[in-house]
Amino acid sequence: MNGDSLFEALSNVGADLIDRASETPAAGRPKKARHPLGRRLAAIAGCACVLIVGAILFARFLPGHGNVSSSGLTLMAVDADEIDVDELNAKIGYTHWTERNDYCDEAQPKYFEIEILGETVTGTYVRSFYRYGSLVPFHTYRVDDGSEFDIEPHGKLAQYSWPPMTANERRDAGERISDEEAVAIARDLFERLTPYHADDYSIDVAAYYETLEVIEIFFHKEMAGIPTADWARFYLYKNGRPITFASCALNAIPKNGYRYFDYDAIDQEVVEYCNKQGLINLIKSLDDNVSELDETEFVSVDFCDWTHMITADRYEGEPYVIVSVQIRYETVRDGNAEESRIGLTFVSPSGKIHAIPSDPATPSKELVEPSEGLTYASNGDGTCSVTGIGTFTGKHLVIPDTSPDGDTVTSVADNAFCRVDTIRSVVLPDTVKSIGRSSFAACTLSEIDFGNGVEYIGPSAFNSANYLTSVYIPDSVKTIDHGAFCWCARLKNVSVGNGLITLEQQAFANSPGVLYTEYENGLYLGNRSNPYSVLIDVVDDTCTSIAIHPGTKTLGSGAFNACYNLTAVTLPDGLIGIGSFAFNLCRSLRSIVIPSGVVAIGFHAFYDCVSLESVTLSDGILLSIGEEAFAACSRLADFQLPSSVTEIGKGAFSGCQSLTSITIPAGITRIPRDAFGGCVSLTQITIPASVTYIGYCAFYRCDSLTAVTFESNGNWTIRYDDDLIRVYPEFADDETTVSTGLSPAENAENLTQTYAFRVWEKN
Repeated sequence: MNGDSLFEALSNVGADLIDRASETPAAGRPKKARHPLGRRLAAIAGCACVLIVGAILFARFLPGHGNVSSSGLTLMAVDADEIDVDELNAKIGYTHWTERNDYCDEAQPKYFEIEILGETVTGTYVRSFYRYGSLVPFHTYRVDDGSEFDIEPHGKLAQYSWPPMTANERRDAGERISDEEAVAIARDLFERLTPYHADDYSIDVAAYYETLEVIEIFFHKEMAGIPTADWARFYLYKNGRPITFASCALNAIPKNGYRYFDYDAIDQEVVEYCNKQGLINLIKSLDDNVSELDETEFVSVDFCDWTHMITADRYEGEPYVIVSVQIRYETVRDGNAEESRIGLTFVSPSGKIHAIPSDPATPSKELVEPSEGLTYASNGDGTCSVTGIGTFTGKHLVIPDTSPDGDTVTSVADNAFCRVDTIRSVVLPDTVKSIGRSSFAACTLSEIDFGNGVEYIGPSAFNSANYLTSVYIPDSVKTIDHGAFCWCARLKNVSVGNGLITLEQQAFANSPGVLYTEYENGLYLGNRSNPYSVLIDVVDDTCTSIAIHPGTKTLGSGAFNACYNLTAVTLPDGLIGIGSFAFNLCRSLRSIVIPSGVVAIGFHAFYDCVSLESVTLSDGILLSIGEEAFAACSRLADFQLPSSVTEIGKGAFSGCQSLTSITIPAGITRIPRDAFGGCVSLTQITIPASVTYIGYCAFYRCDSLTAVTFESNGNWTIRYDDDLIRVYPEFADDETTVSTGLSPAENAENLTQTYAFRVWEKN
């Protein structure tokens, strides 16, 4: 079910409630004929009624808050891929709840007429209130006889209280009537106040108070034995005199879609989610009253109440379980103890809780002028890097797009703002393309706007930035290097753009609050439109196969690392990047098909996949294969590099003992060290004319290599590698010139016998 169908369902629910008030069945009018504004208001009404059922959860409203607070953290629990989380969160997201918050609404009419039990009743406006955290206000009107009725903005009767019993009536009430008599009275009232048949509902009877003066009759529907959000309550005096009627007739039971929900498992997932955030940190993030760490001491925190209910889409027949939990906490502020409560709502169509964060907000660019006093280093080509805080002392750092010398600012230098304890937010111009190593590490930054130009976030760039809570990474970012957001204690919401190709090792390691989306056996990071953009890790590394979400764009570093039993996996067509160590040590993996859209394969991506026999690469846009990407794949016999490849890393195919042939594309300019070292079955190879450099040991121990063809004749200089001059300084000037205008066999002999610790450079 996607977001539109869910919203449509809620619209239908709300419209149905309106129709019930006017005794006009919703089913009798085509839903497409409803006015769009009416549908939207109806959806809100439907959602409000869903929330009423969770009312009993939440205690008094916290001091200092308005009636209903807006959502700052999305706590939606969905596993339907296309649900619009923002739309859903706006209606059923967490809020601070209130039992009753009365106020006077000057816009309400002084008098209101409504038909109740066949009679027109006129009431005088008394007050308005948000009942139990509902998203729409209720309005109370009082009649001359002392009766009251509550209505919603759309005119729906939400509650009716009969005139109070006089003292004489109470004294002469007589004996308590039987349950059967009480049910008969309530059934009659139910069918006169609603357009429904009592026979369609289960009916429970309970006695209230020790004197047994009050009888409750509860009408409700069930789905597989679980109460739904379709109910009505009547309270009668012991003699059958009615006191109050309240209703939340939300949905009919679907004809199909019955499902059993394991509430214990659901509750456990909610607890694990809350504990993962850290209950105290979670409360601080939701409640402004306790956000100042130095002013408040937490004494106790616990889960104190739960409510579960099911609401069903009457058209789709898909049940949604709604879980509401109340967290109670006690604090001491300025020596005064105070007990407070916060309510959270989770929604799931499957009964399994997942938390999906929404895209966090970014700082406003127009509020702050570009910062002055920063230091820069020119690159000598009209561009420069910002290198430090300089004389700037403000809290909101806005890096300009041009330095005082007129150079375009294209990067943030390594360590530029490391450990700066004054800045709270930073805005980068669109001209900045890269953020250097540890550039904002251990600083007090809490907000960052990356702009729309950043392509590279360097290693440890935000390591230990403990005040960061949300990060929005734009589509322009292609690489997030290792440890970029490591040890960010408060980081929760991470939105990753769809352009990310490489997510390196431990990018978010030891940042315990980061919210991941779960699908099948995988944990993902993404954004509002695609929560599954990056596969981070697998939950069970003993799996033999796995279904990757079709929306996945990138396999993060180590996604399947050491999944020793993995034999098969299908990569989605939209994949663009395979991270380092992605399939490292997957020793049972036998074959892999790499989609044509993949741009890069990271280092050690398939290292030591000893059972890997077949790698299929389409002629697509693959540009690079990282260091030791296929090293030690001892059974890999054939590998066809796409013509698009322009770079292979060190040791990319070293130790591929079964590799008999490989074609090096014409775009390759460098064959790095150890590229094919130990490929003992390799018999021949062609060096394209584009190659100008061959690293040392590139063909070391290629014992079967008998034919090397150079596509362009000419002379090459063989010398010791610069990296080895420190070890063998006496050989620094030892050079040999060789010609490639020889036979393939002679070229093979030259390349393998004169090669150890030496490099070839084309003259």
